[in-house]
Amino acid sequence: MGKARHKISNWQQYNQELVNRGSVTFWIDVTAIKAWYCLKHHCYRGPIFIFPDTEIEMALMVNGISKLPLRGLKILLNLVFILINIPIKSPTYTCISKRSKSVSPRTEEQRNNAHYSTLKQRGVLGGRAS
Repeated sequence: MGKARHKISNWQQYNQELVNRGSVTFWIDVTAIKAWYCLKHHCYRGPIFIFPDTEIEMALMVNGISKLPLRGLKILLNLVFILINIPIKSPTYTCISKRSKSVSPRTEEQRNNAHYSTLKQRGVLGGRAS
């Protein structure tokens, strides 16, 4: 390990920042829970979509933050839903993989311009606490 660039003078604040670095905060609104499953057909051949595009986008955004494999992402989302006592399931890893080709999460610039994008409108936000 190399030499530190700065001398740390406030160890309490430094330790708290290290703890906060790994924390993730989720806000899930009741309207998002009610709209979690897709009720319309996509008008193409094949099976219907179970999850709307915004839920796939949310999963991809969480994946961008956590950098987990898709199977681990499904487990993480299911654990979050269990911990906050919400009776919904996350998309399967194959569903996320296939739908990620047609749905892409917005970039940081697009999110800032859209003010939390459509996830705020739908009531679902996920982000890293700072």
